[in-house]
Amino acid sequence: MRAGYQYRNVTVFLFAVFLVFGCASVFDGVKMNKFTDTSKSYGEALAWSRFETANLYRKPELAEKEKPDFEWLRNIKVTQYDIKDLSVSEDSMRVVQEAEIAYYHRDKMIVKTLRDEQVWEFDTRDRQWYLTTRLPDFP
Repeated sequence: MRAGYQYRNVTVFLFAVFLVFGCASVFDGVKMNKFTDTSKSYGEALAWSRFETANLYRKPELAEKEKPDFEWLRNIKVTQYDIKDLSVSEDSMRVVQEAEIAYYHRDKMIVKTLRDEQVWEFDTRDRQWYLTTRLPDFP
């Protein structure tokens, strides 16, 4: 009788451990899916040269404090946006992503390419990913 009771306790304990780690794993999966969607939408905003929209993906206090020169950016046309590298922190709260962006100045018509390192952080309060770096410079 005693062995059966111990077996039941061990089973309940293991189930609880798997449940806790399983939920954390599911949460990380949902969080990373949200990152994929957010990053894709940000990339689409850049690809369509919608810089004011792209700026909304930044942390709100940074987006307001460090506004890009949108008037100057109207001269920029992005022709290609590709993610080249991505690394996720151990706790899945921070992603560093490198994008390659081809663009031209509308008045010069010379295609240039730049590498843009983006740092994204997950805000647990808003349950949202925010870009913590500036929009790319287009020299």
